[in-house]
Amino acid sequence: MDFGLLFLAENFRDIVERDIIQRYNVEYKNVLKKLAKYYVSNSGKENSFNKIKNVFNVKSLHTIRNYSQYFSNAYLFFILEKYSPKLKLQEISPKKFIV
Repeated sequence: MDFGLLFLAENFRDIVERDIIQRYNVEYKNVLKKLAKYYVSNSGKENSFNKIKNVFNVKSLHTIRNYSQYFSNAYLFFILEKYSPKLKLQEISPKKFIV
């Protein structure tokens, strides 16, 4: 394996484990790790939190929202909202997750 790819993989794992799971005391670690991989593989595509909730069969929409915010707080992913002068449209529109 290429040293650069190994470094990036270890760095990604460390951010997920130390900066997110340990800091926020994440209960569903497996869901968080799968969500991180999902965002990497779907970077730049529009996704709604409700759709992602259904993909991972998670009961609470708040869990997906919180986990996504944890990634953003750790600067692992950036959440882009669709621009609209109306706040309500910004909130209900699908988001883009950028690596």
